Amino acid sequence: MAVDPETHENHTVIDNLHRRMDSQDALLLDIRDTLVAHIATEASMKPSLDELVSLWKGSKVISVIIAGLAAAGAGLVGLFAWAKDHIK
Repeated sequence: MAVDPETHENHTVIDNLHRRMDSQDALLLDIRDTLVAHIATEASMKPSLDELVSLWKGSKVISVIIAGLAAAGAGLVGLFAWAKDHIK
């Protein structure tokens, strides 16, 4: 029985397509697993990240307060130095 070359070529093309689709399915499953793991990690890390952000914002407020106190302290030191030299 002779094999038709065109039929053989069509089967080869179809086999190649099936092989490529199988490899794409494997890649898609890997991507899905990675995405699921990422979502689970994000859900467990979100409270910690929110707390870190609130601490960072709080530190910005504290730095403004400390800078204001330092400026006021420097002004008081200058006032006492002036008073010591000029009031006798």
